[in-house]
Amino acid sequence: VLIVSDIHHAGPAEQARRGYELACAPNWPVRQLIALYRGYYWLRDPLGNGRFLDTFLQRAGSADFVIANGDYSADSAFIGVADDAACASAQACLEKLRGRFGDRLHATIGDHELGKTSLVGGLGGLRLASWDRTVNDLGLRPFWQFTWGRYVFLGVTSTLLALPLLLREAPAREHAEWEALRAEHLAALRAAFAGLHPDQRVLLFC
Repeated sequence: VLIVSDIHHAGPAEQARRGYELACAPNWPVRQLIALYRGYYWLRDPLGNGRFLDTFLQRAGSADFVIANGDYSADSAFIGVADDAACASAQACLEKLRGRFGDRLHATIGDHELGKTSLVGGLGGLRLASWDRTVNDLGLRPFWQFTWGRYVFLGVTSTLLALPLLLREAPAREHAEWEALRAEHLAALRAAFAGLHPDQRVLLFC
């Protein structure tokens, strides 16, 4: 089993947004804090991850199953793949993965597919338009399951499971539909656990 997670691929349109995080900062001190954070703590270049995906694809070798664990774009507009540039990045990323691994690939939905509020400035957040594109345009399944011997692989959508914490990031007019999606997701997950046999073991990807 191969696992690849949080690829955050940035295609050409997202690459053109260098400095997108600094643009969210409300003042000079916050811009300095972001620069320090990126420069010394986490991801010096958040739009420069493409080479890591290519290296993974070159070094991966063969595998029975490949799990891609979400976040296929840089989400540089903070509204998920409702943003055309982020959608193009995610599409390019998934095309590479699917081209390399075919039907051995099982991909979860990450929070950045659906939108996530900016690190500073409070921009963006969950968008139902991103859910629609994620499921229909990118072809990602909110819940998936398969069995290999005594092991049951389950893929879930973290945003739906953690929705009580994240719903404040969505427009109020979308809350009811997000709640309905969560209820449907929980029902599928409960049914999967209810159907387990005593000797089976679960590998949960979130």
